[in-house]
Amino acid sequence: MSEEKLREEEKQVSFGKKKEFRKRILLAVLLITGFMVFYFLMLYGGFYIGPIDGYPFFMTMFASVAMASFIVIEPDKFSYFFVRVLAVSLFFITFAGVCYSILFYESLPFQDESKLREAQVFLAVSSSGMMGGLMRYFSHDSVIRKEEMNLWHMVHSAIVGLFVSVVLFLILRAGIINQTQIDTFNVWGVTGVSAITGFFADRVIERFSNLYNEVVGDTSKKSDGS
Repeated sequence: MSEEKLREEEKQVSFGKKKEFRKRILLAVLLITGFMVFYFLMLYGGFYIGPIDGYPFFMTMFASVAMASFIVIEPDKFSYFFVRVLAVSLFFITFAGVCYSILFYESLPFQDESKLREAQVFLAVSSSGMMGGLMRYFSHDSVIRKEEMNLWHMVHSAIVGLFVSVVLFLILRAGIINQTQIDTFNVWGVTGVSAITGFFADRVIERFSNLYNEVVGDTSKKSDGS
């Protein structure tokens, strides 16, 4: 009786694996078909204006087949690979924002010279702060050792770096902190400071928390005493 149950369980497990594999094959076929339909419409359906060249179509089909095969063979590693591609893309987007704010800021939609300068500096601060926050996450030991890469933690680190760098820039711009001699109109200087601020965002938050407690008082102790 036990052997029959064991065989029945093995059959169910085998059937489940075959069913899962069929789903993966179906996903791969749908992906390849979608790419084929899309590019046939682009090339021969009148949606693409320009000379028809089979080389981009061939490369796209090759990439789609490789991606579909990767999904079928290693579905668990696909999310792992996707998160890393997204992480690299996010970093280069922020880096492109830094380069744009320094080198191509004249294309910003501002006619007034002072507003253009303000927009350039603010864009440099925000993009470099996000880049510093991302680098802080990428420098974690777990990420370096390829143990884990959490998408939310990565985005959270970028947002915290953005927030801290912008707030610190506004404080410096308002003249509240007079100990540091930083020209807030020097885009090179504020870009470097903002990137470092985003990288050490946790320490900056802790520093400002201690400063707040010194000025206002430790609110946590007051709440505990009450």
